[in-house]
Amino acid sequence: MGHVDTVTRAHSELQEDPAESAVGPKRAWPGKHALVRVETCYRILDILSWIAAITGSLGFAMVYRLAPSWLTHSYWFWLFPAFQLPMFASAIARGLPFQVRFGVLAADLLIATLANGVLFAIWPSWFMVALLLVIPSTLFYGTRAGVGALLVVMLLNALIGWGWVTGALPPQSIGVQLSSVIMDNRVAAVWIRVLSVGGAGCAAIVMMLRYVLGDLNRALHDSNRALQRLATEQEFRIRAEEARFAAEQIAKEAQKFEALGRMASGVAHDFNNTLCVMKLWTGLLADDPDADLPTMRAALIDIKEATASAQQLTSHLLAFSRDEAGERGSCDLADVVRRDSETLSRILPENIVVESRLEADAFVPLSAGQVQEILLNLGANARDAMPNGGRLLIQTATESRESATDALPPGRYGLLSVTDTGFGMTEDIKARVFEPFFTTKAPGAGTGLGLAMVYGLVTGAGGSISVESRPGQGTTFTIALPIVEKPGSIAEPRRGSVGGVNRCPVLVVDKQSEMGTLVERILVKDGFPTDWARNSAAALEKIAASTVAVGLLILEGVMPEVPTLEIISAAYRRNPACKIIVISGHMMDTAIITGIEEGMYHKLSKPFDADTLRRVVSEALAA
Repeated sequence: MGHVDTVTRAHSELQEDPAESAVGPKRAWPGKHALVRVETCYRILDILSWIAAITGSLGFAMVYRLAPSWLTHSYWFWLFPAFQLPMFASAIARGLPFQVRFGVLAADLLIATLANGVLFAIWPSWFMVALLLVIPSTLFYGTRAGVGALLVVMLLNALIGWGWVTGALPPQSIGVQLSSVIMDNRVAAVWIRVLSVGGAGCAAIVMMLRYVLGDLNRALHDSNRALQRLATEQEFRIRAEEARFAAEQIAKEAQKFEALGRMASGVAHDFNNTLCVMKLWTGLLADDPDADLPTMRAALIDIKEATASAQQLTSHLLAFSRDEAGERGSCDLADVVRRDSETLSRILPENIVVESRLEADAFVPLSAGQVQEILLNLGANARDAMPNGGRLLIQTATESRESATDALPPGRYGLLSVTDTGFGMTEDIKARVFEPFFTTKAPGAGTGLGLAMVYGLVTGAGGSISVESRPGQGTTFTIALPIVEKPGSIAEPRRGSVGGVNRCPVLVVDKQSEMGTLVERILVKDGFPTDWARNSAAALEKIAASTVAVGLLILEGVMPEVPTLEIISAAYRRNPACKIIVISGHMMDTAIITGIEEGMYHKLSKPFDADTLRRVVSEALAA
């Protein structure tokens, strides 16, 4: 209640009512400050108009019956019938403007107050008249109007009282002696007048309360229904949000599989090359057991380089087969682009030439896998923009910004730009290019999440991404990421041995016998008393049966039969100072990952060489 929209809605509904008669209210009054509905205002005005017309006429008739000679004594008495005719006209002609009808009612009540006060000094119903004027004024025009009406009535009665006290009333006044005829409580007509006027006034108040409380009850009912609808809509909104999130996750995984599919042919080609190098050398050495030392050394160098290349290829695959959206860390932006630009050239069609210009090295707050995901999504976007081939240029640089912009504060930033020579974008597409599920591709040809995920990764790292494009002139995506400090490096141990640490007992747990025996052989060569267990049961048995507590436990992140954490707990029970190194290919228990992140365990990622093994062992024992 009291709201403009509610009043306007009721006003419009009533205007459209086909049942209105010619003398019915036209509902042209907007009621902007009304505290109740416009319909209720009109009903209250109708009731008060009829009550004022009838009771006023009845009072005039009774006074005339008691003192007919007053008609010749005072013109004040004629104010009663003078305003009854407009009052009846206002009550009957409901098509008159609302303000006019209310003005007639207010004037009639004020004239009644004035005439009765001047003639009779004390009029028993003046307070009732005040209520019948003040309450509608408040309901129709707001609290200020109600207070104003009350002040007018009080001021009017105060002036009348001042006139009677000082004798300044006009000479037409009948006086106290004649007014006693009207105020004589022994006369039945006096009580009829008092009961009629008082009862009519109280009835008017009751009717006003009925409509006002009816409006309040209706408003509460509507509010309750609105709250119920809001709760239902909120529940549907939550479900829709959950469904949207699930759809985004599914689409994201679908894009990962799509990227893996695009990578498959190129990765398979390069992986076969590395395998070919290994097989050729191993075959050559197997056929020539008396090969000289330089040949053996050349073979080992080539095989080592081939395994490093294969490791890089598998890292690309693993970066997309697992969820690294929340992975924390930093990487050298130029180094990642340098390594991945070749992979990107194998993923894209042969008619797209990939070039890179790396001007500076900068560490940014994104993991290598996240940068790879950004490059693949931007590369896929460029591929779709160049169906007939073209040129893709990837550049890195650094930039210092002295003043803040809308997206970034002052500071040093690493820049990554990806430019294609495709058909470009219109301004409308540019404005929506980072929206989730927005795509210009045909149905089923894309999810519309690639650039949205790029935007999320960049902004989540405190950076910004912008796009410059014109139809027919290609597109350039520019990413600015804050530069972070290079992670501190730990001095590597001398090649061929572990650094200066105590040679404690070591237990290696690995189900692959070749892996376990090789690790054991390297550590034994470096002076560590080392034992190897091929499964979880053997590991628990060796931990419990050894005479000297294990000081370093090296085991796989995922163990069959007995969980990895149970083996670690057994080692801790025997030696609380035992150091733990977890060998991981790609999957590990959440608790193991948390322990690595918190520094409780050390991670040794597969594949690794002897030098990497020695470095991690040195770090673990020195921690």
